[in-house]
Amino acid sequence: MGSYKYFFYDMDDTLVYTKDIWTNAIIQYLKHRGLSYADATVYKYLGKNCRDICNDITRDFQLACDENTTTCNEELRQLLQYEFDRVPPKEIPGANRFIQTMGSYVRQFVVSGSSMYIIGKVLEEQRWRPLIEDFVSSESVSHGKPNPEIYNLLRTRLHADPTECLIFEDSPAGIEAACSAGITCVVINPKFPTAASQQILTVAKDFDSLFEDRMFIELIMSRHQ
Repeated sequence: MGSYKYFFYDMDDTLVYTKDIWTNAIIQYLKHRGLSYADATVYKYLGKNCRDICNDITRDFQLACDENTTTCNEELRQLLQYEFDRVPPKEIPGANRFIQTMGSYVRQFVVSGSSMYIIGKVLEEQRWRPLIEDFVSSESVSHGKPNPEIYNLLRTRLHADPTECLIFEDSPAGIEAACSAGITCVVINPKFPTAASQQILTVAKDFDSLFEDRMFIELIMSRHQ
């Protein structure tokens, strides 16, 4: 077994708490269109990007596709940006320490459904930018999570083998994308009960808990000796 060389982090609710931010933006988007919703309706859209959420809403509510798709997507992005500006997200406990520590061992990237502006804003606010080599949005590919396209694209750019990569995710859509890409996944702050499996290396409520998982830390360290 070779060494891990690349860590790919989802951002929303993996590195920083953003569930309420996304939920509020989606609710405002639905209200603007006069659409009735339940909490479960909003919750199922989490983990996807604005473009795919808008497309899902159009399908789920059987809306006529007569509005300009770009305009609808931009509206949700602006609502989301407003929410991020209004209440900057807090880090998942231990995220800063983990990124700082692992920066000595691996190359680190952020792969998120948020826009490039929001990703960059969060990284600057958390002072992670010097430790994150690059960041990409799933809006830059044809299909967002749970499609593995964004992970496959980044891995290909890096000329990396799947066994050299480790993905950190929280949502069902993100976990599915990681597994479909054939890359081992660490689940942080899971949205549903999740068990370790062949492709899910471990599950932790936050990064502080991950540091307490001696088997995980020893595995990571052993692959860098």
